[in-house]
Amino acid sequence: MSLRVQSRLTRRRSRRLSRSLSRRLARCLGGREPNHLAQAFAAYRRAARAHRKLIKLAPERFDVAGRQRLAREWAEEDRRDGELAVTIARVYGTSEGEVAAYLHRRRMDQRGGNRAETGRFSQGKKKAIEQWEAEWELWLTSGREAFDRHESRTPHRWLSLETIAQLLELSSVFGRLSTGLPLS
Repeated sequence: MSLRVQSRLTRRRSRRLSRSLSRRLARCLGGREPNHLAQAFAAYRRAARAHRKLIKLAPERFDVAGRQRLAREWAEEDRRDGELAVTIARVYGTSEGEVAAYLHRRRMDQRGGNRAETGRFSQGKKKAIEQWEAEWELWLTSGREAFDRHESRTPHRWLSLETIAQLLELSSVFGRLSTGLPLS
């Protein structure tokens, strides 16, 4: 076989292989490049779902309204402890500082130590919280990266009314999650 014929056959085989691969890949994508904006929306929706799950599992850590309620309750307890320390100091003739320190230590023991860590969870619940928190961070990061890819590859693209509505819906969901308002 001559060199010319052999090179022609090699070219045909490689061209056919590359064409068939590119056609298969294009067919999977519908003949277009991936829609990075749709990927970002999907990732952000999954992040919101993971955050809702975290609120259900540990509201005192992830629910803003729950944390504010706990802060109000603790402020009220501290005020009552202050009044109680004054009364106990008068009755027993001790200093208010000693009584206040004792009441504070007792209150911290009841709350489980640090105020920031209010709930004592079982190992299974801790593991579930860690998994959902990791998923939440993963989807937020994925959404951010997909949105950045969309902005870098299609900076000239105008947003449709449907896309703007989806952006408003997502911003509303994240706003409600961050402020503790009901999601419905």
